[in-house]
Amino acid sequence: MSLTALFNRFDSDKDKMLNQGEFQIGIQTICNVNQVTLEKMFNLMDAQGIGMVNLEQFMDFMTLDPIKTHLITHDILPEKAKEEKAKPDSFEWQYSVIKKMKQWFKTECIF
Repeated sequence: MSLTALFNRFDSDKDKMLNQGEFQIGIQTICNVNQVTLEKMFNLMDAQGIGMVNLEQFMDFMTLDPIKTHLITHDILPEKAKEEKAKPDSFEWQYSVIKKMKQWFKTECIF
């Protein structure tokens, strides 16, 4: 199964976009992830903040490497955290979830 096929499997209404609900249900079929983590994952994918992600955004997220993730979380998200007067998130949750997902992908011959 390719990432495109996985995206299409998650896209239950077949509108070529994933909303947060579709993403959460799809990811829950792969691994057990708590609601807060799922929301953070989706928000990281949804850079425009419109509540929808396309195939390109999904694929970019699913193939993130830790160095790129570090740059995103430390260069972009801390500004948002300052606005909200919150501590920046270390995104350690993301590394573990992406690692589990990549292991599952390899098992399922996705890439």
